Amino acid sequence: MLVYLFAAHDLYNHFILTEGKPIQCQQDLPKGTQLIKYRLKKLNSNIISGQDINILSGTAFLRKEPDQSQYERLIVLQSHTKMYFFPVINIIKKTGILVNIAKEFIKPGTYRIGILFRHKIKDTVFYTVTNKTIIRTPNNIKIASLPSS
Repeated sequence: MLVYLFAAHDLYNHFILTEGKPIQCQQDLPKGTQLIKYRLKKLNSNIISGQDINILSGTAFLRKEPDQSQYERLIVLQSHTKMYFFPVINIIKKTGILVNIAKEFIKPGTYRIGILFRHKIKDTVFYTVTNKTIIRTPNNIKIASLPSS
């Protein structure tokens, strides 16, 4: 019984939850670039496949890149101690993005939101850190803007 009490949450997250999981990514983040144009709009809660999922929406594209489809897009959540990679699950009209984020997979803390473009064939990677953060408390998750400097 004690083993179940300690392991149930992790087992549930690993085997039952299917939406909003971060992916394993061994990508070293390059220096930030100004070539990524973005606008992160909102973080909405929704029920998908019976799970409470937070959907991050917005736009992101590479300037001066005529074929955006050549790049995989990832949202990067980075704190001082943790980093999570979430794949863009839906690309709308070549620049619009939707990303599912389940709060169960994120430890409480404040995370800077980054956007990573990775070429599907070549070894080309572009990265930028946005002016937004995700704040994860024990019971909630929300998006916030950084103060202007």
